[in-house]
Amino acid sequence: MTALIAFTVSAFLLAYVYLLYPLLMTVLARPRARNLQDSDSLRVTLVFCAHNEDAVLPEKIANCKALSYPKELLEFCVGSDGSTDGTNALLQAWAEDPRVRLTLSSERVGKTTLLNRLLPISRGEIVLFSDASTLFPPDAVQRHVSHYADPTVGCVGGDLVFVNAAHSPVSGAHGAYWGYESHLRRCESDLGILAYVAGANYSIRRTLWRTVQSRFADDCNSPLNVIEQGSRVVYDPEITAYEVAAESSAGLMRRRVRMVTRDLEATLARPVLLNPWRYPGVAWSLWSHKLLRWLGAPLLVVLLISNLFLLHRPLFQVSCGLQLAFYALSLAGYLGQGRSRSRWLSFPLYFSLSNLASLRGLANVLRRKTAITWQPGGTA
Repeated sequence: MTALIAFTVSAFLLAYVYLLYPLLMTVLARPRARNLQDSDSLRVTLVFCAHNEDAVLPEKIANCKALSYPKELLEFCVGSDGSTDGTNALLQAWAEDPRVRLTLSSERVGKTTLLNRLLPISRGEIVLFSDASTLFPPDAVQRHVSHYADPTVGCVGGDLVFVNAAHSPVSGAHGAYWGYESHLRRCESDLGILAYVAGANYSIRRTLWRTVQSRFADDCNSPLNVIEQGSRVVYDPEITAYEVAAESSAGLMRRRVRMVTRDLEATLARPVLLNPWRYPGVAWSLWSHKLLRWLGAPLLVVLLISNLFLLHRPLFQVSCGLQLAFYALSLAGYLGQGRSRSRWLSFPLYFSLSNLASLRGLANVLRRKTAITWQPGGTA
């Protein structure tokens, strides 16, 4: 009986997270009227940090210069986090432009700490966050600013278009996953319960920025801060930015372990937002879209182990066989990287790696092990 209960509960929660919740969002969400206004009168600060990014910085700097927002209203706050390659030289040459404010850290302090140093010297009414490897179309700043005609909006999240430069199975599956994620965020935004943004493409009212603890990520904390201060977080899929997807299994693992470690701890540190009596919609979103998904790995373990105790029933023989077949495809995808690009292998591989990373991130939180620094690009 215990095994049956464990199997039923874990199967239901997994089905809820990956199928039922997205279905409910799709059914309930209705396109929300947006108070957009073409505006180029607000001062904007574009912020990003770099660590050993000399391979991508020339293109990033050229991209910043090509933004079509009025030059007198756009500035750049850039930080180098203990770079040891040619990053500092490239940034110092760019800093001859009076619109560029540069902070060089001689030691690794982590992105969040560096952002906490950059924001106080920013002068923009709107702060637009990006990464050194992220490229914007020319009108991206205008599109962000247009949402702030609505005084209830405090944070705007944009879309990411992942470029699978290496055409690897992990990168291809990551791009497909983001399409699923983008749909969910659009629905939650229309319902007014969105609580997260993509760190490489989001903006915030400068007055709503709050210093972030170094062990947390800014893109997790900023929207939560905005909500606690009574403003809304919105998602606009038409504000695109281009990013190279993780190119290897190792890169995906490192990036997701770091993300889950930092974001899970930061979310749990906001119990008021997880309280459905205080913030019913936001709490529903955080529990369903984030917390239960991060707990998906332990649920998958419980599902398989409990299934093994129920093999005397034909139905559970089938369910166990399906689970083992799925993990066999994941293993085949892992062993066949560089040779096979089949979706039958790439999606199981990506799903399994993501959940394994979530499990390691959960272990880090339980052990109070922090993840402060990062590595650039697909190696992160």
